Amino acid sequence: MKILIKLLLMIFIVTGCTQRTYNFNENESLKSTSNKIYFSNMNSESNLGLKKDDINIAIIFPSATIGKYALEATNSINTYLMYKDKQFQLNVYDIIIQNKDNLITAIKKIKEEKINRVIAMITKEDLIHLNSVSGISHIKFYLPLINKYDINNYVKLKNLDLTFGAISYKSQFEKLIEYAEDKTLVEFYGDSG
Repeated sequence: MKILIKLLLMIFIVTGCTQRTYNFNENESLKSTSNKIYFSNMNSESNLGLKKDDINIAIIFPSATIGKYALEATNSINTYLMYKDKQFQLNVYDIIIQNKDNLITAIKKIKEEKINRVIAMITKEDLIHLNSVSGISHIKFYLPLINKYDINNYVKLKNLDLTFGAISYKSQFEKLIEYAEDKTLVEFYGDSG
């Protein structure tokens, strides 16, 4: 019961917190529309200044492409970070339209803010543009929408710290075929990203 109350309290805190959202349009400069999310451990007596072991993360997403999924992902990340029971700062960068200029502008802003963990909800087409920004080899990028085996030019990205998070549909279908044991299967494939 104590855990349930604590979880509900955390959810209440997250929904009451605000985020700094950066909106990027092709012919507009970077603009901040609200604040960063700060979360302080409920048992902590320290101030909200982040320390070395605290968590500082940026999320990049193109809202025109992934829409509602971005909000769900942000809420999931908030919940996970609260579960870790550490102070955290979460910066949200909505690049609106996924393209080279918007992505590079967001990465440069993240670099300026000295954030070293980035969840980039981008598709494989614009991944190569990360190479256009110098001095980001120390930033750890998590790419939940991209599978490593779907990248043709992975060698060109070897100087970056990338972790891919999308499932391998090929491996998934191979397992399904294995479990089907000669039964008829239908496979649908859509190249949406």
